[in-house]
Amino acid sequence: MTNVRNRPARSNASWIASSLVLVVITVAVAWFAFGIVTSTPIGTGSGTSPGASTSPAAPAAPVHQAYQIYLTINANPANGWPQYTPANFSVPSGTLVEFVITNYDNGSSPVAAQYAQVNGTVGNTMTLNGTQTVHSVNPNVVAHTFTFMSGAYAGFNVPIPVAAGAGGSPTVVTFQAYFNQTGTFTWNCMAPCGSGPMSTPGFMTGTLTVL
Repeated sequence: MTNVRNRPARSNASWIASSLVLVVITVAVAWFAFGIVTSTPIGTGSGTSPGASTSPAAPAAPVHQAYQIYLTINANPANGWPQYTPANFSVPSGTLVEFVITNYDNGSSPVAAQYAQVNGTVGNTMTLNGTQTVHSVNPNVVAHTFTFMSGAYAGFNVPIPVAAGAGGSPTVVTFQAYFNQTGTFTWNCMAPCGSGPMSTPGFMTGTLTVL
């Protein structure tokens, strides 16, 4: 039988090496577990020094473009009456709609003060020729209007000023609005621009269908 007291003693160097290996393994396991729990990528720095990894920024909010409607006011080639083209159109409900109305008619049709005011658009404003934002215009320089007299949008009104002159630059009116009530609604021009075009669908009166 071997005498226990006679077994060779374990050297201090071997004991220290074994301890160091155990410490390294313990630290590695703890760091890996920390990374899983906190969702921190292993090896990712937490500072902002050059070269340190950082979390990606949240994606930018999507840019929502307005739904656009382009209308033109010009003389009908067959009878010379002023005419909106198109006169009947559709827009989506609950969506920002941008209207761009280009008017080539240089004849004024003075209106009552209420029809020279912008009402129902975003901010109750419109922009003239892309540069001037206004709430109203001089009633004496109005050529036409885009107006709802009844229904869900009664009171909506945008005055359209005269063009620069015969053969000159048109007047471009831009405005934005929301149409949340669905259905088909009749719009009218309230500037006295002739009984024929004002009473004939497809000229100075038409429909807006909100889908």
